[in-house]
Amino acid sequence: MIKIDTYIRPRGAQIHFLNQKFDRKLEVNFPEGVWESFPLHLKEIWAQNLAYLATVELALMFKEKEIHYNYPFPLFKPFFDELFLRSFTYSGDVDCEQSFKYIANLINLETQFSERFVEAEFKAPVVHERSINTLTFGKESLLSLGLAREIGLNPQPVTVIDEDLEVEWKGEIAVSYTNKHLLNLIPQIEKELHVKVGTVDNSVCKLRCNVEWDLDDTDLGSANVITEFAFMCLPFNYHHQAKYLIFGNENSCNKYYYGKDGVKCYAVYDQSPDWFKHLNSLLNIMSAGSVQAVSLVQPLHEMAVAKVLYQRYPHLAKYQMSCHADDPGAEHNRWCNNCAKCATCFAFMKGLGFDPHSVGLTDMFKKEHKQWFSLFNSHKDASQGYYNMQLARDEQLFAFHLAAKRGAQGELIELFKKEFGEEAARREKELREEIFKLHEPENIPPHLWEKLKPIFEEELRKE
Repeated sequence: MIKIDTYIRPRGAQIHFLNQKFDRKLEVNFPEGVWESFPLHLKEIWAQNLAYLATVELALMFKEKEIHYNYPFPLFKPFFDELFLRSFTYSGDVDCEQSFKYIANLINLETQFSERFVEAEFKAPVVHERSINTLTFGKESLLSLGLAREIGLNPQPVTVIDEDLEVEWKGEIAVSYTNKHLLNLIPQIEKELHVKVGTVDNSVCKLRCNVEWDLDDTDLGSANVITEFAFMCLPFNYHHQAKYLIFGNENSCNKYYYGKDGVKCYAVYDQSPDWFKHLNSLLNIMSAGSVQAVSLVQPLHEMAVAKVLYQRYPHLAKYQMSCHADDPGAEHNRWCNNCAKCATCFAFMKGLGFDPHSVGLTDMFKKEHKQWFSLFNSHKDASQGYYNMQLARDEQLFAFHLAAKRGAQGELIELFKKEFGEEAARREKELREEIFKLHEPENIPPHLWEKLKPIFEEELRKE
């Protein structure tokens, strides 16, 4: 059995996790002034809902039957349960090709809450036409930052600093280097843009990490990331009086496939337009209708995001960091050069005319990196998630085609020409139209879309 309690602290909140093996206290801490600006009557509701969101997947990782929360039934539990149900089909398919496995475990999980009652009082904060931008230094967040600046949203970037790993897992030391690189990039971009990046120190992230608890490898723990980030950023909306909370969820996030059981599997359901509707309902309640979640890049596929970023905002593109940095190769380089993400980004950069070496990527067109490109793998590797879908395969096909036309060299370029060159040439017009297609916006206010649409049209029509 797991027991969970929450505590409000001067700079944030603490979650107390207790079971037969562990007794851990994990915290979220904000910069001076931010947590103080968040209304007192919201802090307890905020912490209790975050604790539920952050612990359900861990309970399933531990194969626990019961979890007791020492606080009342959380207001947003139905929202979060919907998130888990939609996300767990993918996790089950990835882990064991049983889409319903974790859904059954969730339904069987006994959750208990205290009987005391907390009165919810929601008052609208004062907000202005500006944005809080989640800044991960991935291409979507960098493009969103550039767009928000250009269309006059006076964005305040916020980076959630998830505590890095350094633990023993299955007899080996597991280490991540993300923060080493983030903390190097932040002052550089602050100096160039003349803006202070807000940071959140987050050790609660460990509640969604199986490695931290020496548990079996699993996709569980990935369902709640974006929603957790929304909770982390909301106090900044109050502090900076910002109407919008901007995420970098591109159109590709709406893609899914059917698992072995015939069930829809979303690789990143929490980034889909469907979940964004739920997320906006949550924010609408918390802020009494004052704060809205928006993705400025939602009308673009992943490769189109890269195209617009590299062409229009190269001064931001140079900060790109998309690798998870949990491989030994990432200790001294923000790209490990040994994963599917590094491989795909390298192909995009070569195909779109952006120098990958300028951001630390080495030559991923060598034969030794073939395994990281789903284009060359006929078998399904579920661990690559999105990269096994048809659109992702076509994006890699098109990126290699454009790279070859630009004169790129390498063993994989030659292999591409031999195996896929004819297909890519035949489908070039079709691929360009689909991959660089501008989709209808699903969560962008009309007055913002009027400013964004001409920017996208201008950049996407460039050869």
